[in-house]
Amino acid sequence: MYLPGDAVQKLVCTLRDRFPGARLVCELFNSAWLAGWRGRVTRSKLQRSFSFDDDARFRSGVRSSQELESWCPGITVLDDWSYFDEDEPKLGALRQLGRWNLFRTIQWTVHVQLGAQQTGKVPLD
Repeated sequence: MYLPGDAVQKLVCTLRDRFPGARLVCELFNSAWLAGWRGRVTRSKLQRSFSFDDDARFRSGVRSSQELESWCPGITVLDDWSYFDEDEPKLGALRQLGRWNLFRTIQWTVHVQLGAQQTGKVPLD
């Protein structure tokens, strides 16, 4: 989310090439929250709550976990989850927001397979 979208895609595809069969667990941010009023809310939250300056901002996101599968062949989403999926008492009434995908996937975690696992050593050149 801190890198431009094309840089994130290149990184994930490079990881797939360099470490075939590896699994990646990473956090995603919903691109719907980068523009318009949602973008203003996101930037304000980062600056106010975390004291980030104007240059520190979320630069990219995806609409769904499955979007990663279109970045390059061999990427398979195994699972994803949100904070709203947990039975965390601290969420209280906020848990109700998890019923709407727009809120459930503001920021969430995905588990992906990066290509098929190969036997033998992989060159690290």
